[in-house]
Amino acid sequence: MGSTLPKQMLELQGIPILHHVLAAFQQVALIDCIVCVLEKDILLRAIELGIGPARYGKIRHMVPGGKTRTESVWNGLSVLERVEIVLIHDGVRPLISPELITRAIEAARTFDAAVPAVELTDTLKEVDPDGWIVSTCHRQNYRCVQTPQAFRFDLIKQAYRHCMDEQINLTDDAAVVERFGHKVHIFNGDPTNIKITFRRDLDLADYLFGKGKEERCSE
Repeated sequence: MGSTLPKQMLELQGIPILHHVLAAFQQVALIDCIVCVLEKDILLRAIELGIGPARYGKIRHMVPGGKTRTESVWNGLSVLERVEIVLIHDGVRPLISPELITRAIEAARTFDAAVPAVELTDTLKEVDPDGWIVSTCHRQNYRCVQTPQAFRFDLIKQAYRHCMDEQINLTDDAAVVERFGHKVHIFNGDPTNIKITFRRDLDLADYLFGKGKEERCSE
């Protein structure tokens, strides 16, 4: 990204990316509780920027992350009790819509484990370490997975406890559940629900936010 600031703290439309994420979850009636899991340094910075229960009333916990993503998610799950459904979302997907959040909850209630995904539009190639094409994949069999990924609480907590006990580190929540031996359902994601990884992603997100404002004003 070429910035000294953590990506969650970079400004989009004049406010930190994390504010956009929290605002979307805050306005969904089905969401009762929000847990923010952040690296310790980012956690302090977030509090300084007013990211906390005072601004977002559904935030119940501000939790320091661990050394790995698996440990960080486990830290977040560990503070929850008597929960039906858990949604796990990337803090750098600021264009998440309340509508997609609602569909994720409904999908988890139906299938126990469900993740949003979008179809591939480009040809997919398998390559070797030297950059030579090994094979051409049938893209209709593949999807680009997004967040929020949604699960029955008991299922996702047991799956993460298994990974913690076995010291297994995975970077995808669905993969944790799959490793635990449970199937995960795919439902339609949102192509605009992009993850901010490179500078060009921030530029695209800024453009998409602007387009959204234009459409709301024209209605």
